[in-house]
Amino acid sequence: MKSKFTLICITLMITLAGTISVFAQRVPQGHLSASKESKSGIPSSDSGIRLNGTIKYSPDGKMFAALNRFRREFTFYDAQNGDELESSALPPGISCFAFSPDSKLLATGSYRTNVRVWHIGDVDKGVGLHLWYDSASFLFGHKSVVTCLEFSPDGKQIASGSYDQTVRVWDVASGKHLLTIKGGMKAVSSIAYSPDGSMIAAGSWGKAYLWDAKTGGRLLAFDQRGAMRSQTPTVTALTFSPDGKVLITGNSGGAVHSWRVGTGEHLRRIINTRGRNPHFAAVNGLTFSPDGNTLACISSMGKIYLWDTNSQKDPKILDGSDGDSMTFSPDGNTIAVAGSSVISFWDINTGNKFGIKDMRTRYELEDR
Repeated sequence: MKSKFTLICITLMITLAGTISVFAQRVPQGHLSASKESKSGIPSSDSGIRLNGTIKYSPDGKMFAALNRFRREFTFYDAQNGDELESSALPPGISCFAFSPDSKLLATGSYRTNVRVWHIGDVDKGVGLHLWYDSASFLFGHKSVVTCLEFSPDGKQIASGSYDQTVRVWDVASGKHLLTIKGGMKAVSSIAYSPDGSMIAAGSWGKAYLWDAKTGGRLLAFDQRGAMRSQTPTVTALTFSPDGKVLITGNSGGAVHSWRVGTGEHLRRIINTRGRNPHFAAVNGLTFSPDGNTLACISSMGKIYLWDTNSQKDPKILDGSDGDSMTFSPDGNTIAVAGSSVISFWDINTGNKFGIKDMRTRYELEDR
């Protein structure tokens, strides 16, 4: 009797293993399946896409905000002295965020698939920060995690990207859904408006895409496989040059490439974060300095690469950073870098780290 029962169990196990194997083969590469999400809903490291942009300065320079992954909360800080203005002001599950160009609104994406727009109160010394929202602030439509979002340059619209393989465009004032962009993309990992607001760039598995911001029509596709040859990386970060003529893409293979927007021509590989290091070093973030003279890149290994757009020499490398997301201060003199529990500040001119903000305790400023 026992041997018969054992035989039945073995048969069931073999059948189940075969079913799992077949199912695994049917999951499209580069698409996040339910099996690649942790119990918390946060994508695991093997999904090929990292959520980025966990720290940003407000455009008016009054504050910076960071997703505090150590305390699992969202925190605002005074940009001048690092004092905490507001903590846990937003509900849990925030995956990404962006300030409006006038610094009066904050848009947040969520692991719960929604986008929300918050009004930011004036930051007065000793008063702190106040946030509120209205009925038009809840933007529903995505079917999976919202990975990235950005306001249009005029602040009237928001574009959001998601694991559901779409980019959605929303009217800020009314909360109305204006446009759904899809076709050819896998999970969307990064997004950017062109400086004039006429185009939206979206990064996905293997390619970056350029779309008409009004119609959703596809204009160009920038094939990372052609640039990398031996790999098919995910476009983990992208940004336009200040004049809008060049698109810069960073990918999970550790390379930063430049492309001509008008023709899709591959111009050059600007940065290689791998170097001779055999370890994984994906590009986590790309941003231009406010004057457009410096392109900054941060890798998953914590290194910051500064590329002078005028001289176009090999990038300067800032080592020892313990973060994976960065932002320029509005004056362009400082780069703030956020990790799981620490924010560090770097002098863009000297390349020195001069300040550390421990999100678990208090702000400490080191001598320059």
